[in-house]
Amino acid sequence: MMATAFLGVVFGVLPSGIAVQKATILLFGLAILFAQLDVPLPRKAISLVVPYLLYIVLAICSALANSDSIIYMMAAVQPLLLGPMVYAVAVTSRIDQRGLERLRVGFLLLCIVQIAFVLLKLGVHGIDEKVLIGSMSHSAGQLGFLFPAIAVPILMFLVNPRNRWQIYALLVGMFAFGIINEKRSVVFLLPVVLFAAALANRPESGPQRKRASFWLGTALMAVAGFVLGLRAIPSLNPDAGYSGGVSPAFAINYAIEYLTMDYGGSLQGNFENAATDINIQVGRVIVVLEIVRWLSQADWITMLFGAGFGIATPSEFLGDQRDPLFQLIGTRGAISGAGLAVLETGLIGLGLFFVFFFGMLSLAWRSARQARTDTARRWFRTVMVLMAVFLYDFFFYSTTLLRTLPMPVLIFAIAASLPIARRVDMQFNSN
Repeated sequence: MMATAFLGVVFGVLPSGIAVQKATILLFGLAILFAQLDVPLPRKAISLVVPYLLYIVLAICSALANSDSIIYMMAAVQPLLLGPMVYAVAVTSRIDQRGLERLRVGFLLLCIVQIAFVLLKLGVHGIDEKVLIGSMSHSAGQLGFLFPAIAVPILMFLVNPRNRWQIYALLVGMFAFGIINEKRSVVFLLPVVLFAAALANRPESGPQRKRASFWLGTALMAVAGFVLGLRAIPSLNPDAGYSGGVSPAFAINYAIEYLTMDYGGSLQGNFENAATDINIQVGRVIVVLEIVRWLSQADWITMLFGAGFGIATPSEFLGDQRDPLFQLIGTRGAISGAGLAVLETGLIGLGLFFVFFFGMLSLAWRSARQARTDTARRWFRTVMVLMAVFLYDFFFYSTTLLRTLPMPVLIFAIAASLPIARRVDMQFNSN
């Protein structure tokens, strides 16, 4: 299932390839669940995803009310359905030490494959955000940031004295992955993620020299990634080249201007041209402000339940809706999952997602405090770092997390790891 979720570059070039990819994962999942019918879903594990399941029910009712079409409803809701199935497969799996080792090796292989793909891209195409995002996609550029931001904390968790240098090489590769995919977020935010992951997996015992070298290595890697990103991404250096000068002030000013750009600004055309040119977009901050404005002018039913699930989302299954966001609120740009939830399912839909994400964060926090082994404690703290990445993406960055493979598979596998790790931790202590 995981391997199929990471093969978007293959399925993407096939006729109806994305639908085939999702159907393949669905069939794998159903086959596994059928083989595990004798394993009940733990009650506490079910409670963790109840808010998300309630959101699916809300989305189904909203989509049906919006169109009165079962086909429309299924086409609109289908991006949300894979995650719960992955979660059910994971929490009912019989995980033992051998299985954990296979997961570790499998994850390291996934990282190696992504780095290999991005180096191939660098050799044959160069630095670009729209082509060959690892083996995952041809077009979902947000994966250029999200995958490294998820991989880095897990790699830090996997560091041990025997594999230290191999893991460090993969961490460097994650920075290269984001930079070659021309993701400015990697330059500014991946060093922060790296430090947070280091804090979650910091050595709490041993010689002071060893602990000092751990933090020194982390700092050097973060600074090197930041400087290399400023040099290699044209928009972040004053020379506008792939090996330009390093100017943090220039990069920060560009980032602020990029996030706050509006129609008619130095980075975009005017509103009149935007009506016919879908490449004219506003910054993320402006999109948020426009959604707030739209919400403040809506009637109370729309404020609570939104304009209708699927109405603001382009979909390969819903015909030609090339520019639904502009048609709905009169603006266009990189919308977040939270913004999309507000537009389509209102404050109630947003509230369900809020409970879902912060429920996982709360469980990870409590589990870290109650953990009986150091490995479990580090994993729960690592999940907290991952949850921070998920929250950033959902509430500000993109809609990729719950809609674009392989992200739904990853997030629900990580969610399932919480009850699994609690169970393994208790069993280990009792033995």
